[in-house]
Amino acid sequence: MRYHYSFIETSEGTRVDFKGELYTEGLRNKLMKPLVKKIIKKEDQDHLEHMKKFIETSA
Repeated sequence: MRYHYSFIETSEGTRVDFKGELYTEGLRNKLMKPLVKKIIKKEDQDHLEHMKKFIETSA
């Protein structure tokens, strides 16, 4: 899994856009990709909120 983040300055503050890419190798992993993708989406659904808290408390 690889995340790509973009930080864009707006008049309201900073907007964070991200894209997640899931890479798989081998037939078994390619077949499991939809399930793994669903699990990762559920587990990481609030990671931007955690990142926001970390950045704001670390500044």
